[in-house]
Amino acid sequence: MFVTLLLFMGDIGATELLTIMSLLLILILAAIWRLLRPAKHTVIVQPPTASFSVADELQKLEQLR
Repeated sequence: MFVTLLLFMGDIGATELLTIMSLLLILILAAIWRLLRPAKHTVIVQPPTASFSVADELQKLEQLR
């Protein structure tokens, strides 16, 4: 259908038709590749949590008093 539409448009030769069909094929393949490629993984980086001991916290509390 697409080819017959292009042929009825006027003076389109084989070279132009081949160019148009090649570009259309590239667009279709790019769309398929985009749909089928694996999704990018999201990496969440959290700052390291401060490790503390109860004894250290009690010493800090004593110093504050």
